[in-house]
Amino acid sequence: MDALKRAMEEQRDQERQMREDAEQRLKQLEESREEREKRLQDLLAEQNKGWEGVFVGKSKDLTVPHLLNLNEDARLAETLVYPIDKPEVTCGRANPASPPVLEFNGMGIMKDHCVFEYDEANNTVILKPNTNSRCMVNGKLVTEPTPLKHNNRVWLGNNYAMRLAIPGKEEEGDQFPDTENNRPDYFVAESEVAEAQAPPKKDNEDGTPESAQDAHLRHQLNEALKKIEQANIIASDLDRDAMFSPKIIKNRDTKEDMVVVNVSLPTGNLTWPWDRFNSRLIDMVHHWQGWQHAMANGQTFSLPDNEEENPFIDNGYQLVGEADVVLSSLGNMIENPVDPPVLSVTGVQEGRLKLCLAPLDKNGGEGPWDDDESGELDPFVESADEIKDKEIQFQIHVESMQLEVDLKSGGRPRYKDVFVRYKINSRNGDEEYQETPHDVGGDIKVKFDHKAKFKQFVDEEFYKRITADPADPKNSNINSKVTFQVWGKVAEQKMVPVNHLVVLPPGWKRVTAYQDSDGTLHLEPPPAIEA
Repeated sequence: MDALKRAMEEQRDQERQMREDAEQRLKQLEESREEREKRLQDLLAEQNKGWEGVFVGKSKDLTVPHLLNLNEDARLAETLVYPIDKPEVTCGRANPASPPVLEFNGMGIMKDHCVFEYDEANNTVILKPNTNSRCMVNGKLVTEPTPLKHNNRVWLGNNYAMRLAIPGKEEEGDQFPDTENNRPDYFVAESEVAEAQAPPKKDNEDGTPESAQDAHLRHQLNEALKKIEQANIIASDLDRDAMFSPKIIKNRDTKEDMVVVNVSLPTGNLTWPWDRFNSRLIDMVHHWQGWQHAMANGQTFSLPDNEEENPFIDNGYQLVGEADVVLSSLGNMIENPVDPPVLSVTGVQEGRLKLCLAPLDKNGGEGPWDDDESGELDPFVESADEIKDKEIQFQIHVESMQLEVDLKSGGRPRYKDVFVRYKINSRNGDEEYQETPHDVGGDIKVKFDHKAKFKQFVDEEFYKRITADPADPKNSNINSKVTFQVWGKVAEQKMVPVNHLVVLPPGWKRVTAYQDSDGTLHLEPPPAIEA
């Protein structure tokens, strides 16, 4: 009996403690609710300070036209509301001298970027872009005053996408019956910009749809256009003398189209592979953010002077161009002196490479073998079948290169510190490049005098390489050549008048530079001769 009483008392104590704990938790929960509400109001107030012109509240409570932000994340879309409730609502970057009504500090936003004019009597809105500002309506760039309608998609700068709402004018605006609440989202706005900037979709001549490869290239070019536009905006904001533009080239190995970037810098014009441009764009954005912070806080900003940190300086090695030499002469083991053109990735001839592909005898010796009466050393064969499944030896001699010059720059070569590199099989990722000495003289004729000897077993693959006709489309998958890459640094160009006249002595003649009677080229003219 006593045990039962004690158990009942313990149960009552536990119930009382549970009630007290529940009451305490409810009290704490209520306090937490109040604290959270206070923190929310403080946060909204703080945001309102940072976002000039932002309406704190629900858009449905507004009866005046207003802009709502669009975002890839649907949870963040239309969370910022910008009322257009004055005759003139100015937009732009922070400007203490003339603060805008709506302040945006993102990429591509200028001071006094644009003005939204509101006619309260007629409940209409007109967008007036300022000179050189980037404003788009429904994916199209606008430069003149443009009347806006309900549900229009408005882009300001490079990143601000918004939807315009005009209460009372819904029926007159753009309709989107297939979307939630008849409203366009971020992806609608982005696709409009993509369609406006990308090259038009083209079906084949026979009427069939474009191939997957063409569609991929069109998508790649569209992405390139957006990033290149971003780079040009950054260059303008940072006051850099740089201009970027896309170019489609054909990969010389795969024959596929690819996008590269033409770059105009004070030091000269370059072509950046897409990977190099992407890497430097990341650095550009980093510096742009630093510049924006400095401007917002009234501080000075300067870019680093060294190439490692400044994406607008490129004094490194550039691919001048490539030259191809076919291997067919090894099919008969005969000497093949050639001077193939060096073509840039854009197809421009940058000069000619002088080299020789020559067979070696079984001892690795060079010809000629005129004194070899036995004929055992001369490696010549009537047919490649005679060397199949055997080892051969040959030598590559890269002698020199004649660079093209620009007369507008005083007849000087575009490149200095030039060298050549190559592989016997450019498609072999494990093979290391052979590299010539560097010619740092900066002359029109660069000299290498590079010799390298090779031993090669003529297996089935190499046999095809030395016997296949490269002009035959059926052999397009056979690598029947050696590709020589020419690299160099862009030389500083000194502009001189094109009509500069020089009196030349007998035996001299004007070419792209100056060539004397011995055939030697010179950058500078000889001493003038008195008439």
